[in-house]
Amino acid sequence: MQQNITTLRNRVNELGVAEPIIQQQGVDRVVVQLPGVQDTAKAKEILGRTATLEIRLVDDEHDITAAMQGQIPFGDDLYTDRSGQPLLVKKNVVLTGDYITDASPGFDQQSGQAAVHVNLDGRGARIFADVTRDNVGKRMAILLIEKGKAEVITAPVIREEIGGGRVQITGMDSTQEASDVALLLRAGALAAPMNIVEERTVGPSLGADNIQKGFHSNLWGFAAVALFMVIYYRVFGVFSTMALAVNGLFLVALLSMLQATLTLPGLAGIALTLGMAIDANVLINERIREELRNGNSPQSAIHAGYDRAWGTILDSNITTLIAGVALFWLGSGPVRGFAVVLCLGILTSMFSAVTVSRAMVNLTYGRTARLAKVSI
Repeated sequence: MQQNITTLRNRVNELGVAEPIIQQQGVDRVVVQLPGVQDTAKAKEILGRTATLEIRLVDDEHDITAAMQGQIPFGDDLYTDRSGQPLLVKKNVVLTGDYITDASPGFDQQSGQAAVHVNLDGRGARIFADVTRDNVGKRMAILLIEKGKAEVITAPVIREEIGGGRVQITGMDSTQEASDVALLLRAGALAAPMNIVEERTVGPSLGADNIQKGFHSNLWGFAAVALFMVIYYRVFGVFSTMALAVNGLFLVALLSMLQATLTLPGLAGIALTLGMAIDANVLINERIREELRNGNSPQSAIHAGYDRAWGTILDSNITTLIAGVALFWLGSGPVRGFAVVLCLGILTSMFSAVTVSRAMVNLTYGRTARLAKVSI
């Protein structure tokens, strides 16, 4: 069961689903939740397949006609390839999919047909090189086995020793089949067959209310922070609020560029980021106040405030960033989505709090040669 859950998680990651949930239910059931999947039939096909790969040698020494009449030689199996031709294949398995480290769809350079490029690990590469060296001129069958049924994809003639651990599998019907087979080989075979016993498609209306509340919480939180900053720091509070708004814009823009799915944990991450991002402006404003109380001129107080607060801002954000990276590294599903938003928000807040707010301060007060006072 645990092996199947690991394999399913690998396959779902290959599908590119944002924040999936895969967990065991009872003794022999697994619940898989795939938010945002459009083609449910395709997802079910990928999740339920138990495909694995076997490489065997073709037996061309015995009479195929007698084998078709039921006289199959000892140690052989009778199959038909995709063109309908019968093949005698030795039962001895040369290689299995356990030796595969990577698989990617592509095209055969000679024929232009869809193919799958497979990379073997060190042991698999040595075995494959030895077998191809000892059987030059003979045929090798590549079988795709699903739910106990084997299908010969291709049976090419071995022309020379194949080293390096890279194998090309041709005979695919389409590029889509090549992509599916490559995905299954990368993710690994299921340890035991699984059948889909129940399927539910949940529409977005059930979560619309929660999403609306999430947006409202962000808006009310931003308004409360903005009101406090304007009352407490006056004009500099306006600068801080504008920098906070730019920070939110940058964060949403980055999430859009990454094609991220904005879920409730993501909304929570945005709310937390907006609340934490204002800390940097508070540090800067308090530093400027302190410099003014020490008798410095407004211009020098502004310069010293931004310059001396930067070290504290950097230290505090780096510690939070370390926690965000740990959440992304060790977490899964919604926790990783929250961690992504948190880390991106920290980076955008460090830029907006210092650069954007300072640009606004310079634009407002930088034109005066001798600044008498500032509103903070």
